[in-house]
Amino acid sequence: MLHRDLNMLSPLELIYYIGYRIDRKTKTALQKRLQGYTISVGNLTLGGTGKTPMVMAIASEAVKRGFSTCILTRGYKGKAKSLIVSCGRGPEADWKETGDEPFLMAKKLKDVWIVKDSNRYRGGLLAGKKDLFILDDGFQHWALHRNLDIVLIDGTNPFGNGKLLPFGPLREPPEALKRASIIVITKVQEPDETLLRKINAANPEVEVYTAQMTATGFKDLKGHELSLSDLQSRKAFLFSGIGNPASFHKSIEAIGVNIVGTKAFRDHHAYTKEQVRQLIKKGRQLKAEVFITTEKDLIKLETMPEDVLPEELYALVVNMEIKDRDRFFDRLFRDINPKTP
Repeated sequence: MLHRDLNMLSPLELIYYIGYRIDRKTKTALQKRLQGYTISVGNLTLGGTGKTPMVMAIASEAVKRGFSTCILTRGYKGKAKSLIVSCGRGPEADWKETGDEPFLMAKKLKDVWIVKDSNRYRGGLLAGKKDLFILDDGFQHWALHRNLDIVLIDGTNPFGNGKLLPFGPLREPPEALKRASIIVITKVQEPDETLLRKINAANPEVEVYTAQMTATGFKDLKGHELSLSDLQSRKAFLFSGIGNPASFHKSIEAIGVNIVGTKAFRDHHAYTKEQVRQLIKKGRQLKAEVFITTEKDLIKLETMPEDVLPEELYALVVNMEIKDRDRFFDRLFRDINPKTP
């Protein structure tokens, strides 16, 4: 273990680390392969690094290039154990069954299969042969072979406090980057030199890219789109249940919206009608003219009664913008051999 000596770990960190090593060794030894090129998108830390937007960007580009594509996801907090979320024509189940992120992907992606199953191999079998399988949050999914491992690192806070779970955000120590085929540093235009040195120390041969989440507009509950300028200078109350609410707040602030209040819930939060009423009440007290949330949160509000939700409710629409995108995607897809007609 390179990032800190074992004797420097707290007892709980040490227990976690030993369990992690055993789990990885056991599952890697029994690793299975799907009938298709397999790319994993993951990270080392808890919290939002942009995995879902990256998965969607890869899937969208793959379809444009003519590859049959399937996203494999565990669908965190979705009630269904194993489920075909979409065959490329929109969601085939409720978000409560699929989980919020698979449901969102199914709404936004056309011609992409999405399968929810904590056992990604079993999920892949449901989809059958595909040119490309994309593992959403798959870096620690040892049980399934992958051809490429893409690891995302939040450039604004790469490794948190540097501690393993449960005292820090690290799922694995930073030297695990040696397994990465490609690293994408997100949320910054240019990578920090100190971070680049740490990456080089762990994996001198790895290809490094940068990417940012770019706001493209807003949409309301009926799917109507607004431009970014439509809400500039408006007084807004923000709420969300995502991995990195601070990044969401910064994006809204950068647009020029006047933020009068915020409320952050845990990632994947399921709202109750009473919670929404309290949010609206708080926003009104702060003289908010509009209420802004994320697309992931909006899908969980769409089925609520109209009298609970304000007309002035909008979701920020964002896309993953990858620097040197053509070179990035050429690298990802260069070794795919199409298997399906």
